[in-house]
Amino acid sequence: MKILFLSHKTIWRGVSVWMLHLSRYLRDAGHEIHILAHPDNPLWRLDTDGLHVERLSIRFDFDPRAILQVARYVQAHDIELQILNNPREIQIGGLAGLATGVPCVRRIGRQDDFRNRWKDRFYHQKLIQHSITTCDYIARDIERSMQYVSAGTIEHIANFRDPISVPASRRQEIRTGWGIAPDQLLLGTMVALEKEKGILQILDALAVVQDHLPPWRYVICGEGTLRETIAHRIHSLHLQDRVMMVGRVQDSAEKSACFDIALLYSSMEGISHTLLEYFASGRPTISTDSGGLAEVVRHERNALVIKWNDQRGLESAIVRMARDRALRQTLGSQARGDLVDHFSTEVKCREWERWLRGCIV
Repeated sequence: MKILFLSHKTIWRGVSVWMLHLSRYLRDAGHEIHILAHPDNPLWRLDTDGLHVERLSIRFDFDPRAILQVARYVQAHDIELQILNNPREIQIGGLAGLATGVPCVRRIGRQDDFRNRWKDRFYHQKLIQHSITTCDYIARDIERSMQYVSAGTIEHIANFRDPISVPASRRQEIRTGWGIAPDQLLLGTMVALEKEKGILQILDALAVVQDHLPPWRYVICGEGTLRETIAHRIHSLHLQDRVMMVGRVQDSAEKSACFDIALLYSSMEGISHTLLEYFASGRPTISTDSGGLAEVVRHERNALVIKWNDQRGLESAIVRMARDRALRQTLGSQARGDLVDHFSTEVKCREWERWLRGCIV
């Protein structure tokens, strides 16, 4: 297959990680992979050996110069399929696809990618031939809520991640850099600092149970619009000596491997990259079953699972996990095993390869 990804992004987040990992897998499987990326995309600093990568600048909506560049590129390289994600990519790649007769796949991140606007209807009905997302929950929710999306038309393949091992010496180095003492239990969260990620609720729970835990600290990794609100809540709860905000970190999987307990208290998720990173290093995890998370977590098998807005349930889960070392070891080991069996790169990229073949006419 000859596949073109458009990546008009300047911040490296989940969909960009997915694109690079899938591209490498398809490359290694013998396919020809092309990427047209924003000049400021972090992709330029990463290993793209064996991938055909060139720059693409999209100045504004429906930029004719960008459409022409993509259409010419598609024809020059005999591209058979385009993979798109955000609205600008859909506008440019979709119109280039119409001009050249090359089908387009839309990789959907979340439900609010779809709205009842003329643009969204135009994208779905005219520019996109195949749509896919990360979990069954998102696919069916979009089909139920948007009249212009027919039932059963959105496929789903979960995100993927391979297990990792971080040497104890490296974990200790990172923890020391954060000021964590050897005898302290480290709770951690690796998320965007947005309302739906539940950081404020976690802080409230910790304030309630703080004296019922062994010596502990809580580290919050990430940036977002709620940063100042979270910082204020930490101080108002008098948790500043136990809670730290370290901002966005490099190599999030390595950093989350330093957590003794990983927390994911989201009101809405697809198949979360964060959750899979927790599982990749065998982190004992407390998670909600919101959205697509329910397709991964199993209560008392690979995580302690609680409902969103069950504050007492969150408090109880934190105390139970913190006090029970054997439980942490059991859940962490099973989480890693489930990742290998069901969500590894090999398993999920093989599904992607089969599905993409079916998209090429």
